[in-house]
Amino acid sequence: MRGSLIENIGLAVLALILALLVWMGATFQENPPKAQLFPEPIPIEIINRPRGWIVRNQSATAVRVEVRGRQDRLNLLTTSSFRATADLAGLEAGLHQIPVEVECSDRSVSIIAQNPSAISLTLDQEETKEIPVQVNIMDKDNMPIGYTYRTPTVQPSFVNVVGPKSLVDEVTQATVSVWLQGSKSTVERRLTPRLLNAEGRTVEGLTPDPSTVTVQVPIEQELGFRDVTIRANITGVPASGYWISNLTVQPSTATIFGTPAALSNLEGFLETAPVDVSGAKANLVKTVPLNLPAGISVLSQDAQKGVQVTVEISAIVGGQTVQRGIVKQGLSLGLKASLSPAVVDVILSGPLPLLQELKPDEVQVIVELFGLSVGNHQLKPQAILVPEGLQVVKIVPDTVNVTIELGP
Repeated sequence: MRGSLIENIGLAVLALILALLVWMGATFQENPPKAQLFPEPIPIEIINRPRGWIVRNQSATAVRVEVRGRQDRLNLLTTSSFRATADLAGLEAGLHQIPVEVECSDRSVSIIAQNPSAISLTLDQEETKEIPVQVNIMDKDNMPIGYTYRTPTVQPSFVNVVGPKSLVDEVTQATVSVWLQGSKSTVERRLTPRLLNAEGRTVEGLTPDPSTVTVQVPIEQELGFRDVTIRANITGVPASGYWISNLTVQPSTATIFGTPAALSNLEGFLETAPVDVSGAKANLVKTVPLNLPAGISVLSQDAQKGVQVTVEISAIVGGQTVQRGIVKQGLSLGLKASLSPAVVDVILSGPLPLLQELKPDEVQVIVELFGLSVGNHQLKPQAILVPEGLQVVKIVPDTVNVTIELGP
């Protein structure tokens, strides 16, 4: 009885093994293992980096892998399924060749190739150095006459340089360059310091902390100097019917110097020599000297030679109403015409001199009767022979009654 039971159990186990082999064979045929390149690069993780050390010049930051496994398992892989590491344990400063180890979390998948298999890198100590910021004024020789700059201020006045010891040790100065560009008031700039070595060359691969500083350069007027405006001294009046429509002075300001007493008595402007516009009917452009009080001299080279005064003369625009009789044109033979009214007012506008010189025959008003037959007609008169420069604003009334009859 016992032997029979053991025999039955053995047969059952054998049947189970045979069924499993059959299932595995069918599965292998339907989903055989295959090799393929994983489509995404795997980031390389640096592990066991010594405290206070940094990695430089790393030859690669990711690795590509070729894997082998069943297709259904390969389809489930993501970059998080892999871990690529480069182990720095026990290393000292210098250049190293480090193997890259790649593992897959799915044990049914094997890694059959990888690129690269190793990376090169430089291991260096991390160092921090505090460097004072120096200010270079780039155009200090081109200051406006009578102005000077004072000692610049920098906020913050020091920057920290953090990085590989071999690079940080090269840095001897942090500088900012400021262009004043002819300014006459305090210049403020936000600038990034340059990190330089002892030979004045930029040390690449380092960034100052903070990355920018605020620089202020006070600019002041030197004692005995002053900026003043220039005012044109205009005498006379333009011709009748004309006026000064614009007035410019070039240059409009000047830098002067003189005794403290003379400067304190100055009202803040200088006048030119007189510019006479008497009877002018057109623009005037004249170069005239400045009237300088005793004890005052001009530093501005342009103003030393005199200033250019431009006086724009324009005609006064006015209006005038004239009465004119209406002239009939184009009446057919055998007809006669009467107008009501026969006289109209013509309102003109334009330069006053032209209006004042207007002659009676220079404005005519007509009505055109071409093709009109016997009867009453409402027509609009037209002004002709209007002098150039004048404009007809309106004819009053703008419509007249024309009666056409058979003639004698």
